[in-house]
Amino acid sequence: MSRNSDTMKPISTTAPRNGEAGFTLSEALIAMLILMFGLASIFNLMIVATSSNSVANRASAATMIAAQQIEVLRSTPFSQLVDTDPDSLNIPCAGPVGPACSLTDVEGVGSMETRWLIQTLTNSNLRFLQVRTEARGFRARQTMADLTTIRSCTLGIAAGCNP
Repeated sequence: MSRNSDTMKPISTTAPRNGEAGFTLSEALIAMLILMFGLASIFNLMIVATSSNSVANRASAATMIAAQQIEVLRSTPFSQLVDTDPDSLNIPCAGPVGPACSLTDVEGVGSMETRWLIQTLTNSNLRFLQVRTEARGFRARQTMADLTTIRSCTLGIAAGCNP
């Protein structure tokens, strides 16, 4: 430091500091706290998105399998559509294929159980078809596809229709 001869005050070689030249410890901690809340929110959002994506994949697979099974029932000759147990939609499959059920493994999704119901309506030439597919295991009821249709026999006695 040198002295100015006019005023006899020390001359500073560093720039004067004003009150806002840097961050205080409390400002840095508050900024980190805000950042942590933001990152925690984004992390939670990622977990919810992943879970929702998984449920949607299972629901899509269940719908696809149910649609395939209802098409099989629609293409079955009418005379071969026999009534199933009225409770067949609630009876779990005992094996890979049962009297009114089947199990399907879908890669990347898991195991799906498909059950169906065939009932003759008031007219013997009408059949009510219902197919239900749901994932097996944890959260199975969240991913269920339930499709219904009514099939009629209109091709005459040769096709197995009743007069």
